[in-house]
Amino acid sequence: MRVTATNGGGTSFVAPQLNGISALISSATGGGRLGLWNPMLYRFKDSFGASKKSPIVDITAGDNWFYSGVRGYEPGAGLGVLNVANLAAAVAKERRH
Repeated sequence: MRVTATNGGGTSFVAPQLNGISALISSATGGGRLGLWNPMLYRFKDSFGASKKSPIVDITAGDNWFYSGVRGYEPGAGLGVLNVANLAAAVAKERRH
C-alpha cells in the first residue's frame, strides 16, 4: 500500500513515531535524554555498516515515486530505516562507555 497525502503520511505521521521510539530507548537505556540523534545515527552507520547488529537498515530496493533505493544515503530514505531493538542496544552500549 502506498501512503498518499489523502490518507496520511509525512512529518505528521512520523514525528509521533520517533517521539515514542525516543521514549522507549530512553527507558530501555536507564532514562535521560538521548540528545541530538543525527551525530549518533551517522556514527552508528559508520561503525556498524551493514551488519546484522546495525541500528540502521539500508534501503536498496523499491522507490517512493521520486527516488529509488540504492546503497548508502539517498534522498528518499536518507540513511535507511531504524531497527529500534538494535538502536536501543547500541545506545545502551555507548552510554556504558
